[in-house]
Amino acid sequence: LSWIFSWQYKFGKSDHPLKPPPFQRNSYVKWWPQFDASRVSSQEVKNWFASNTKYLKIADPETSLFLNQKAKITASLAAAKTKESFAKNLEEILALLKKEGETSKSSLPSSSEFTASLDEFYQNEDDCFGVNLTDI
Repeated sequence: LSWIFSWQYKFGKSDHPLKPPPFQRNSYVKWWPQFDASRVSSQEVKNWFASNTKYLKIADPETSLFLNQKAKITASLAAAKTKESFAKNLEEILALLKKEGETSKSSLPSSSEFTASLDEFYQNEDDCFGVNLTDI
């Protein structure tokens, strides 16, 4: 993006002391002439990641699983419309997490088993973070 458009609102000067001041919207554009739009192509992004491989390191799987679960649980709680549905969702999530914690002490379940048990809470498909490593 080589420019940013913004609005600023302010009160103008009134012609008469009994008239309210006019409310004005002023628009501004900030341009960056140094911006090189050719560097935004998908091939250039792939080349950049190929030369900066440290950014392609996969995070610790345990941490990634925790953060993914946390985001999905947060989204499911945020979707609650009433206090009752929020409390019900929270109780179910806590029960599932407690059950998962007890089973992980004896034997680690596969991530697909755990994901299947929490599927009803994974309704948020906005997981668009990260880079698809197969495209590089």
